[in-house]
Amino acid sequence: MTKYEPLSHYLKQVKPDRITLSYSEIESILSDTLPSSALKYKAWWSNEKTNGHVQSKAWMEAGWMVTYIRLGESIDFQRDTVPHQKNIRDQTGDKNHMFSHGEGSTKKRTRLYVIWMGMRQRCFNVNAKDYKNYGARGITVCPEWSQYTVFKEWALANGYEEHLTLDREDVNGSYCPENCRWTTVKNQGNNTRVNHKVTIQGETKTISEWAALTGIGPKTLRHRIVSGWKEEDLLLPTGVQKVYITIDGVTQTITEWAKESRLSASVISKRYKEGGRGKDLFGVRQKRLVATINGETKTLKDWAKETGLNYRVIHARFQKGIRGELLISPSRTRTQISRRTEKKT
Repeated sequence: MTKYEPLSHYLKQVKPDRITLSYSEIESILSDTLPSSALKYKAWWSNEKTNGHVQSKAWMEAGWMVTYIRLGESIDFQRDTVPHQKNIRDQTGDKNHMFSHGEGSTKKRTRLYVIWMGMRQRCFNVNAKDYKNYGARGITVCPEWSQYTVFKEWALANGYEEHLTLDREDVNGSYCPENCRWTTVKNQGNNTRVNHKVTIQGETKTISEWAALTGIGPKTLRHRIVSGWKEEDLLLPTGVQKVYITIDGVTQTITEWAKESRLSASVISKRYKEGGRGKDLFGVRQKRLVATINGETKTLKDWAKETGLNYRVIHARFQKGIRGELLISPSRTRTQISRRTEKKT
């Protein structure tokens, strides 16, 4: 038994098809407090039967579903008198409601009715393709729009036309008169969660709008933004490559850093591609030549110190391709001197 079982028992005894319960009333029914997530996130109240969503099982198994959420204030419940099927006719509880307006039958189904049904499917039908982006996120439909005739009356009074689509001004808000409008498909696309607004030279547009205006693909624009391109460079023609490097809070292109550091842009670019970052891009690099002899690896300078040979001699041999013990073998002059010494003695 879960802590939400008392809510299930309570709903089973309710007679009306719709009720509104305040947060305090729900906590009184549970004899326990609701978690903080129930006050902060609409998704907590989504009509989703999953193992991690034990709270929704309480009302859904009792034959109810959440239809409207006022975070921190109250929750609207509606009796789910029609099972979730592939073709849900109506979820208002009125069996004759679908045909009372003459627009619900397959032959006479109007575009506006299809929009109304699609809106409710996305929010209430857990089997719907887009439920994860709507109902599962806590987006629902206001109680008054559970009646198609009420929704139709609002639509016709607020500019509905056959070529327009239903759009929510707040993409995280629910379907209700205060948050909905009729707009074109293109404008609705500009109002999605993934279409951020970008300000360039004092003018603010969505990425899709900038793409349509300049001919630059939206993916290219997003990549440039994520890569840290400066505002004035975002609309450069496709094919232009810009790499921005930030050092000590200052962001500049490779060309700009080259002028400041007095290094060539090609050198900085090569170091950047090799993984160099920060001030390492501009430091004077000295190659450290190493050699492995008898399993021991040291720099040429270290071998010179250890053997007493002149570093230039070892370096010259190394450049000629000499490796192994021959690299640190005594020089000819020393050998000849030692032989002469032996003869004298």
